[in-house]
Amino acid sequence: MLLLLGFVTLFNLVSTYEANAAQVTFGPHDKLVKICDLPDTDDYKSNDGKYFDFGYKYTCFEVVFLPIFQQGEGQIVGYIDEENFVVLSKADIADIAKTNNIKNLAGLVRIPFWDAWGGKLVGVLIILLLIGSLLRDRYTKKVEE
Repeated sequence: MLLLLGFVTLFNLVSTYEANAAQVTFGPHDKLVKICDLPDTDDYKSNDGKYFDFGYKYTCFEVVFLPIFQQGEGQIVGYIDEENFVVLSKADIADIAKTNNIKNLAGLVRIPFWDAWGGKLVGVLIILLLIGSLLRDRYTKKVEE
């Protein structure tokens, strides 16, 4: 019970510290990771003049900043930064990969450990701690009687 109270208190402090500083996340969120550098040439420029590399866009379901699971299949995109990307057709991806001698583009995709496993591990740990706390409380009450 003490653990739950501590978690609620921490959550309250984080969410009320500054109104715009911390937003509680719940639900699906798109994430981008760079998977391969491309040369900075005019061939690999977005419409707004920014160079792009190969990236991977995937959707992660989060509960209070804990990525629980990935939803659906991700897609290879033109990565500009962590928030901006260029949608590429399969033909564009194949042409760019062939031009730059990239043989196995899908093999380069690496979802960060936190998104792939970290949130799941922390979630399971929180559940185990809650169950342990409940069992300890029940056991303590039985011993006292």
